[in-house]
Amino acid sequence: MELTDSLKAAHDAASSAIANFDEQIARLKAAKTDINREKDTGLTEIKAILEPDLGKSWTGERSESFEKARKKAHTAISNILNDDYDQYISEIESKITWLEIERNALAAANAAAAAAEKLVEKGEKTLEEVGHFINDFRKKVF
Repeated sequence: MELTDSLKAAHDAASSAIANFDEQIARLKAAKTDINREKDTGLTEIKAILEPDLGKSWTGERSESFEKARKKAHTAISNILNDDYDQYISEIESKITWLEIERNALAAANAAAAAAEKLVEKGEKTLEEVGHFINDFRKKVF
């Protein structure tokens, strides 16, 4: 009985840990989706930084200064959207992969513990039946 209880406790602990892994994976996948959505929105909106074309009506030092500032802002935002966001996404994907590997290893161990628990339960039932048989036999013989 003690072995069955230990295996049951291990099975329950593993099931709880698997649920925690699943929750973490789901949160990371949601974060990845949010970052991708934000990136797509940013890539669409970044085009507005370079608009309108200043054309011939804007000339001179102020025009050049404004155009440089506008291009600098565009480059900075473009770097964030194309480099930083991709790095965040890559880090999230790596963490998801690691958590899935850990989760699957734990699930395999959990399945083995469940199988062992069932085998022990069957063995205990058989031992109980043998014990009852021996007791009945003793009563009849002695």
